[in-house]
Amino acid sequence: MDSGERLGRYFTLEKRDRCGILYMDRPPVNSLDIEFLQELAKIVDPISADAAISAVVLTSRLKVFSAGLDLKMASQMDLKGWTRYALELNHSFNQLMNLPKPVIAAINGPALGGGMLIALFSDFRFVAEEKGKMGLPEANLGIPLLGGSTQCLARVVNRGWAIEIALSGNTYSSQEALSIGLVHRVFKDEELLERSVAFAQELTERGPIALGMIKRCINEGLRKEIEGILPLELYAVEKTAEGEEMKEGFSSFLEKRRPVYKGG
Repeated sequence: MDSGERLGRYFTLEKRDRCGILYMDRPPVNSLDIEFLQELAKIVDPISADAAISAVVLTSRLKVFSAGLDLKMASQMDLKGWTRYALELNHSFNQLMNLPKPVIAAINGPALGGGMLIALFSDFRFVAEEKGKMGLPEANLGIPLLGGSTQCLARVVNRGWAIEIALSGNTYSSQEALSIGLVHRVFKDEELLERSVAFAQELTERGPIALGMIKRCINEGLRKEIEGILPLELYAVEKTAEGEEMKEGFSSFLEKRRPVYKGG
C-alpha cells in the first residue's frame, strides 16, 4: 500500500495491488464546483490508461461522501453560469460512467444531490450502514436535475422509485436505499472501505478487456439517452435560473427556513 498520489487539488489515488482507491478531498463536504467537476473528468483518462489498475474504489477522505452542488457558489450564478455548470456535470459524469474499468462507490457518509449522482454513475454502490445516506434535495431548492441524472436514476431503480426520489427530495437511509435497489451492499461503517477494496480485487481477477467491453455495451444505451436529454436539461436551466423560485430556494437554505413557493 502506498501513501497516495495527488491528482489535482481535490483527488488522491492510492494503489493496492491492481486496485486504485480514488479519494475525494474538498473540505468540508466535497461540494461540486466547476473546478472539482473538471478535475473529476480529467483524471479518468490517466486511470483508464494505467495498466497497474484494473478496478477503482471511489470514496471520500471526509465524513461526507459528497454534499453535491456548492450552494453558495450556485446562489451567485446567472443563466450563463448555470448553463456552463450543466455542461460540466454532463461531461464529468459521462467520463466517470465511460471509464473502462469497474468503479465501486464506497459511500462512507451522506451522498446528496450531485454526490449521489457520482455514486449513480459508478458501477457499484456500497454504503456505510450508519453514516451512509442518499438523496436528491434539488426539488426542495427549486433546482432542476441535471447531468443526465434522471435517465441514470430511472435505470438504477424503477421509474416509480425514480419519480419518488427525484420529486420528494427525501433522504434515504442505507437500509432504505438497499431495499429499493439504489445500492448493492450495506456494510458496517468501519468495514466499508476494506470490503469495497476486497470486492474490487476480486474483479481484478477477471479479464480486463472483457470487463471494459461488457461495461461499455451495458452503458451505451444510457450514454445515448444522456446525450438526448441534454437539450431538455438546458431548457430546464433556462426556465429556472435567475427565476424567483430558485432565488427563494437558495434564500431559504441560507436563512435556514422552509421555502415558500408560489403556484406554477
